Amino acid sequence: MKFNLRLLSIVLFLIATSCASSPDGVQVDSPLDAASTQLPTPGPNAEQALAPTASHLPPQKGAFVSASEASNVRSGPGTEFEVIGQLIPGQVYTVMGKDHDWLQLRFDDRPAWVFSTLVTLGGDPGSIPDLTLSPAPSSQTTMTLADQDAAAKHIRSFLGKTDLTLAFVGLTLMINSPNADRQVALFEDQLGTRYSVDPSTYVIAQIEPSGVRFASGSPVSLDVIRQMAHDLAASSPGFSNLEPTLKYEEGQKDDLHFFVWIDTKPGWKFNRPQLQVGIMDDGSLLTYMNTLIWAP
Repeated sequence: MKFNLRLLSIVLFLIATSCASSPDGVQVDSPLDAASTQLPTPGPNAEQALAPTASHLPPQKGAFVSASEASNVRSGPGTEFEVIGQLIPGQVYTVMGKDHDWLQLRFDDRPAWVFSTLVTLGGDPGSIPDLTLSPAPSSQTTMTLADQDAAAKHIRSFLGKTDLTLAFVGLTLMINSPNADRQVALFEDQLGTRYSVDPSTYVIAQIEPSGVRFASGSPVSLDVIRQMAHDLAASSPGFSNLEPTLKYEEGQKDDLHFFVWIDTKPGWKFNRPQLQVGIMDDGSLLTYMNTLIWAP
């Protein structure tokens, strides 16, 4: 009986040690072994979920741009070219070349152009190839006498003041234009009113301060002043084409009535194209600004 109990205990011991040391055993006694057998296995999409998409990563070489809001891209370096899409805010686009203030991007696997002030440039701007094909805009340093005379006639015609005496002051930059640095030709009348004119089209971009009167009597009724502002807007270049997308506002401060039409289309990083008209209680035009003429 004693022999049988000893034999049974030996057999049980051998069975227990065999199960614990076998790699195929189903029992795990050590907490360390248990942890090592329960490591998570990443799924097939785990790596894609952790890594950002390539369109959000800047290229390792060269220059790149990103836009803070949706911005138009065109088929060529100028507003006369067709809009072929819009940049996605936060996306990174490789710069392939430049033409003056326009940048050529890789957009949907094809070249597209965006105005440089609408995007933020990064990487190595010095590596951007110069693809200049168009003449430099507003590159002149003065206006010919013929151009000055044509611009002065345009100002008189627009205001209906054929006897207005104007003197050419020079070329300067209009900092509140959509491009932030648009060149304009500056004229001045005998009252000190200054007229900013696009040097290539002679269209008036700004009048300030103005003493031009459109109505007699003091004060003039608000209905008459409002009609004056709307008539002036209707005759302003660029207004009729953009009117469906313009946001209209009007208000009054002291004896000044102001009327504003603002371009609501996205894609502007600096000043949105707009038309502003300010008329005093006595019917005199205090200020006028039309940057709709430069809206794409």
